Amino acid sequence: MKPNFKLVLILSLFALFTFNSCQNEVLEETQNQEDTITSDSAVARLMRSTAANNGTVDNVMDGTDCFSINLPVTIIANGITITIDSLEDLEILEEIFSEFDSDNDFLEFLFPITIILNDYTEITIENQDQLEAFIEECTENEDDVIECVDFVYPISFSIYNSAFQLIDTVVIESDEALYIFLEELEENPAGGAILASLNYPVTLIYSDGSTIEVNSNQELQAAINAADELCIDDTDDCEAGDVEMYLLECYWNIVSFNGDDNFIDYDIYFNENGTLEISQGSTTSAIGGHWEVSETDAGVILSLLELTAFDQDLGGDWLIIECDDDRFKLVRENATNVAQYVIIERECENDIDCSAQVVNNSLIECVWYSGSNVASNQLNGPFNFDGSGVVTVVVPNGDVITGQWNISLTDSGIYLVLELPAPYNELSGEWRLFECDADRLKFINGDHYIVFEQDCTNDTYCEDLQANIGDECETPDGVVGVINENCECETDVNQFDCPDYEANIGDECETPDGVVGVINENCECETDVNEFDCPDYEANIGDPCENPNGVSGVLNENCDCITDTTFDCEELQANVGDECEDANGNLGVLNENCECAVDTSAFECFSNVEFVICDDNTTDGLTEFDLNLAFPNCPQDDVEITFHASLSDAEAGVEALNSPYVNTSNPQTIYARVVLAGTTIYEVFEVHLYVENCNPDPCTADNIALFLSECHWVPVSVDGSDDFSTVDLLFGTDGQLIAEGLGTAATGSWSVTGDSANGVYLLIGSFNNVFQVLTGEWLVAQCSETEMVLINNANNNQILLQRECN
Repeated sequence: MKPNFKLVLILSLFALFTFNSCQNEVLEETQNQEDTITSDSAVARLMRSTAANNGTVDNVMDGTDCFSINLPVTIIANGITITIDSLEDLEILEEIFSEFDSDNDFLEFLFPITIILNDYTEITIENQDQLEAFIEECTENEDDVIECVDFVYPISFSIYNSAFQLIDTVVIESDEALYIFLEELEENPAGGAILASLNYPVTLIYSDGSTIEVNSNQELQAAINAADELCIDDTDDCEAGDVEMYLLECYWNIVSFNGDDNFIDYDIYFNENGTLEISQGSTTSAIGGHWEVSETDAGVILSLLELTAFDQDLGGDWLIIECDDDRFKLVRENATNVAQYVIIERECENDIDCSAQVVNNSLIECVWYSGSNVASNQLNGPFNFDGSGVVTVVVPNGDVITGQWNISLTDSGIYLVLELPAPYNELSGEWRLFECDADRLKFINGDHYIVFEQDCTNDTYCEDLQANIGDECETPDGVVGVINENCECETDVNQFDCPDYEANIGDECETPDGVVGVINENCECETDVNEFDCPDYEANIGDPCENPNGVSGVLNENCDCITDTTFDCEELQANVGDECEDANGNLGVLNENCECAVDTSAFECFSNVEFVICDDNTTDGLTEFDLNLAFPNCPQDDVEITFHASLSDAEAGVEALNSPYVNTSNPQTIYARVVLAGTTIYEVFEVHLYVENCNPDPCTADNIALFLSECHWVPVSVDGSDDFSTVDLLFGTDGQLIAEGLGTAATGSWSVTGDSANGVYLLIGSFNNVFQVLTGEWLVAQCSETEMVLINNANNNQILLQRECN
């Protein structure tokens, strides 16, 4: 239940007023009704949306705008345990996710956690299922959250009675207090109308840092409505001052030049006096030069000047298009107007040359032997770190002990957390990473240390399986086996209870005298195990029998052969529920109609399915399908499944398809024949194969045409010049292009053609004045909704277009 915020404030202040002898009466100040704020007024709704809890700030964790996560919260990201104490710590999580392009990022919360809705309601979530269900079902407040403007607190409201006489003043210190105040504005526990008026002037601050002072409800409403136009995405944004500060910290390695590593051995040292040195390893003859940072309309420029070498490759003005405190991406045009880029990364002398994710992945590879200065110093391993957080250690007598491990990332460093039983319990604890090499890791804990050295030549280790010979394994079909000496998961390994008999306890056996018996718990062939209910018949009660006259019957509880039995199903001489065999040899049970009914419930799980695979690299829509995954939720213990290209093949049970299978068209329908195990009963189901591009190219001809027709576009750079940066280009949906600027206007034409494989081109024509430089066939080299880079193949001219919406 939410506290009655307004009631508390009003009654508290009213008590103060009545206590003070100078204010025993209602204040005589009155308020114009037009300046009041009611709960359902437009300005109140805008203020409430501005003050609502912004659920987008932590989307990297929860992926939803409906709520935010109450901090601090502990998570496991890609196997790394970190505690998020503030929104600034989310940068650590983003760095973990962006470190490797080819991995699958995953995140786990350590529950319980608390979520905060847009209306500041707090809900405790106990587990992942609850969280996913809440994300799926949740909806945002009826008021949209306005993210791009905030109030500068404190602000205050004057409270009036129905006669517009001032009775109280309420001071608001935060978004949450303002939201609750506006939500409960219409509630008046004392009876009668309560009206509120915001005391002006009030200051608002936009997301770009600019502020505005408003003096009326109308000005406030207009200022909030204008917030969207000033909304900025500060991802990777840099300011010149920040760039200079980052460059002067440590030195910078040239990790990429136009996608290759030709300069990987070169480091740049930026000095405070504007000079720089580019050195290769320990060479004594560094390359000299100067550097400076400036800001233009296009962004922050890093200029590398007067280089004594590599001036043609590295010298000139570089636009910073990606910016972080330890990584920059720079672009420029060379003398032939060809776009080039450079990536530099910060290197510090005290930096550990490993990330938490690299350490985590390295430990999982191969096995590790340890050396340490704790106690006996005999705790050498080998250690096998499993990706699931389990670590196994082989002790000197050959036994294997099992413990837990994880990598934790905190403000003070990267930690290896070990929980091990005796005799390795002396290594349990939190060990901070001190040194990191490709095959050697050193961790410290106070005065103690552990050094791990990697061994990928272990004869008993299978690197592809990340396990040892003899370990339990599981095939892709889910069959459990044992890893053999060829590092294969062998499933037909017979591990008998009684190896001498090559059999298990309870199996039938035969003594040397030829007497049949059963293997007992001592692995002996026991022959006197048959204890019949009716020894004379060597049978049990209920078994069929034959009397001395040859008449068939059933043994009763007195071991008499009763021949006058009556059956539910006389023709079959059996009862309802007895096991039977149908005409096709399928085992079943006699039903109440004396019919042999075979259990076909196994078919209930199966149906026609759509089997969709994401393949972003295919151009012809053909790819491999693992057909064994077509029915992932259906138990397959009691059925046999084959796949066929045609319905007739499936019904005949011929020409089964192999798995994996490459589709021959997209989409394609194949047929699954599902047979009850041990029977001839089957059903056929359709399997519709689809190959989809789940990450479509945004720079298609249709998308580019759509982007251009929205708002207007400015050629901020034409062949390296900003002469046309005041020109507006309006791309009409009718193919008409209007250019306005430079004191004139002209009408041309435009269209978009081509495809992703051969290139998408913007065709501009019919200009014959100052805008003629825009005419031509332009390759769209880069594109987004807000920016495009165009290259003219005829003359290598380049245009940078940026979208502006009023």
